[in-house]
Amino acid sequence: MNPIRQTILPALLIVLAIILVYARTVSFDFVEWDDQQNIPDNPHLRPVSADNLARIWQAPYLYIYAPLSYTFYAVETLLSQTLAGVGPLDAPRANVFHAVNVALHTACSLLVYLLLLRIVRRPWAAGIGALLFALHPLQAETVCWVTEQRGLLAAAFGLGAVLVIVTTEEGKGRARHRESTPQAESLWCSGKKINGSFWERGSRNVAASMLFCLALLAKPSAATIPLTALVLLWLCGRTVKRQGVLLATWLALGAACILYTKHLQPDQIMNYGVPIWARVFVAGDALAFYLWKLVWPLDLSSNYGRTPVVVLNLWWGYATWLLPMVVLLLPLLLPRLRSAIGVAPALLFLAPLLPVLGLVPFGYQNWSTVADRYAYMAMLGPALAVACGSAVVLKKHNRTALIVLGLTIATLGLRSFDQSASWRNSKALNARAIKINPEGPVAHNFFGVEAGRRGDYLAARDHLNRARQGNPRSAEVWNNLGMLVAKLGQIDEAKSHFEHAIKLNPDLASAHNNHALALKNLGNADAAIHGFKRALELNPNLAKAWINLGIIYAERDELSESVRHLQRGLRIAPDDAMAKNVLLQVRAALRRDQ
Repeated sequence: MNPIRQTILPALLIVLAIILVYARTVSFDFVEWDDQQNIPDNPHLRPVSADNLARIWQAPYLYIYAPLSYTFYAVETLLSQTLAGVGPLDAPRANVFHAVNVALHTACSLLVYLLLLRIVRRPWAAGIGALLFALHPLQAETVCWVTEQRGLLAAAFGLGAVLVIVTTEEGKGRARHRESTPQAESLWCSGKKINGSFWERGSRNVAASMLFCLALLAKPSAATIPLTALVLLWLCGRTVKRQGVLLATWLALGAACILYTKHLQPDQIMNYGVPIWARVFVAGDALAFYLWKLVWPLDLSSNYGRTPVVVLNLWWGYATWLLPMVVLLLPLLLPRLRSAIGVAPALLFLAPLLPVLGLVPFGYQNWSTVADRYAYMAMLGPALAVACGSAVVLKKHNRTALIVLGLTIATLGLRSFDQSASWRNSKALNARAIKINPEGPVAHNFFGVEAGRRGDYLAARDHLNRARQGNPRSAEVWNNLGMLVAKLGQIDEAKSHFEHAIKLNPDLASAHNNHALALKNLGNADAAIHGFKRALELNPNLAKAWINLGIIYAERDELSESVRHLQRGLRIAPDDAMAKNVLLQVRAALRRDQ
């Protein structure tokens, strides 16, 4: 078969498989799991403007600096609004964002295919490894969750940077992978030295560095990309020393990025103060969790509730580190695996997980130390191991092994298809989460709000109290609990809950609005006006705050101000019946005065 056609066919299979598994996600909605805060309710995206784009690049948002990702969100918001024929203040539709996620995952999978092809030199073996990366159920969260487009962007640019670096130099026929596959022939390059001129190498290094910087601007987790590049350079027999300055620069940039992110997520926002000696056990447990889900990807969830306190309060939390230790040491202990090709998959799996194992506390530990999305780039390691094993199987024409490989990949694809269904909307996502983790605070918070909306206040309070017990530092939970007790007429208690929510998160606009409403109901109109204005400073698209201000101005007979604020609120929420009714009354009063 023509070598070019033989190289393209596996790539086409990868694209087709991803479409079959994830195409239906384009019809999915946003979920109340950060999507609302990051996109529909993000004040920097409604409207999308030059000033708001500048704010995206000037300061972090929600404890993370990822301006490139939010710029992508802005472009997708504009595209969504244009396709839907709605105005710049209307909420975008989720379909455009989901389509971009699928496209980015496809791009990442193809980049993995090219990297694996560079190593194993057999297109179908590389294709099988890339299919594992593309279809493993651990990847479903990253692909289906709109907010995690940040991780997909970082992975795409990071993998692009690594691919450029790995292909900058070609060894002199001493690549380490040939120790285990001496008969492998390159279908991509000849094995001759293709260093090129100084300017060619320099331009490639500049291009790779630009891609790496874009990855960092998409999500700080890209800081581990230099470690991935280092492992692959070593594996492919490249002269790491030649790229030493470049990789050192990348590591310095990555370290600076991690330090800045840590500054944005200080230990004070953590529920749990984990002693340094205990962090080793937390990290070992997290690594064991990922290894287990790698080989047994069942009961996956958006939130596992595997917080440090849960791990350290159970005896097995001090023993689970043994599993990753054995897996990591096995290639060094067994002579047949004691080579670059035996060690590299383990290193590639470990490197991307280092910042999120719990050795250094991070914000999401308030909910769980582990999450499926953290394993996205780590899947490059297992993909390499499968590609190398497939190369041996293809060389020996072992049909039984090929059938087993094919059935395994197909089964993983079916599991991912099934797993993706839980992301179709908030109710489905939280129903699965509470099934896997019955005490999960995120799911209880969601169902508490849902119960309150349908008037089941007893169930609502039970869910919200369980959510508060699960994560006492969640401002959203305290805010929702305050709204519930306000509905029950307990205004003083509601005011206290809103104040606690604001203390936990001073930038939570809805908490400021609700606190101001409580102050108004307690007779403190001046403080209420100040609170509503503070809410609008934080989120100019908060229709409730505009409407509440309009109502309070109407009660103070400041009719012109009332009309202005009510009209602004109705531009954002045109179906608000109360605002329409008050506006009619205010206009009638203005006509009488005239």
